[in-house]
Amino acid sequence: MNISLGINKLCAWSFHESETQHKLQKSEGDFVWNKSSSFVADSISKRNQRRMSNLSKLSVGLAATVSENHAIDHVVFSSRYGELENSMQLVEAIVDKDLLSPMAFSQSVHNTSSGLYSILKDEHCAMEAISAGEDSFVMGLVSAYAFLKTNLSSQVLYVYSDWNIPEVLRSMVNSSQHSANAVAMLLKAEDSGGIPIAIQKNLNSTCHELDDCKQFLTFVFEHFETSKSASLNTKKWTFRAL
Repeated sequence: MNISLGINKLCAWSFHESETQHKLQKSEGDFVWNKSSSFVADSISKRNQRRMSNLSKLSVGLAATVSENHAIDHVVFSSRYGELENSMQLVEAIVDKDLLSPMAFSQSVHNTSSGLYSILKDEHCAMEAISAGEDSFVMGLVSAYAFLKTNLSSQVLYVYSDWNIPEVLRSMVNSSQHSANAVAMLLKAEDSGGIPIAIQKNLNSTCHELDDCKQFLTFVFEHFETSKSASLNTKKWTFRAL
């Protein structure tokens, strides 16, 4: 399997105790990765934010920022854990025999972010909400690629996001997966411009493994901040066999 995409714009955020920012110099601000201890959703009104979970503010905020002044033909949202905050609140209410909030229930589903983004941006194109366990990030890219393969002139908005795992569930997952992180990208077919990437189902020793969102961001920004080349060595993009 070999998928090829072109990234035209990217905005990412990861939880980090000290504030740092990565920006690709040649992109004039179209490729930015912020690391900080809190996320501020400037693209969402305060009124709308009051109804949103941390994950929704993160994913919808980045999506709205990246898609500003761009025509979007298809949207893919992906998350490994989804709306665990709202889900945990509902479970606790059931245990305490309290009444369940219809609002909390409606925003506990996996496509919460896509619905909120559609309302916020008055966007009527088709949208997907994906969860594929530890392969959620890569499978979101695969889904975006599948759409672009049959719609070569289209532009896809791809958003991957996860928030911190609730304390009560942290013993059930790897400790490295606790931090919140997200990325929103505008994707086109590889020959339509942007940063070209190829992800191959090939695990030879010379390939760079691409398992999750943070590995993806680290590889992209480290490469372009230290390289004067305008293209990416696509042979280093790979993911493990599914």
